[in-house]
Amino acid sequence: MTTNATELPVFPWHRGCPMAPPDQYAEVRESDAPVRKVPLATGRTAWVVTRYDLIKQVLADPRSSSARATRDSRTT
Repeated sequence: MTTNATELPVFPWHRGCPMAPPDQYAEVRESDAPVRKVPLATGRTAWVVTRYDLIKQVLADPRSSSARATRDSRTT
């Protein structure tokens, strides 16, 4: 599999082993773009953040939220 964002499979990714994360996480984390947009089964998109230091930044940033009331209606 390549690390091109347009070639990532629909998220969530399949786990080969229930005790291990999907292989795509490592591929994205080790690529030049450890933060990537991924397609969802609903047709929308989401962001996958794969490195601990970047995850900490996202969680500490007041602009990021999973609450529907704070989502920007212009994004997909």
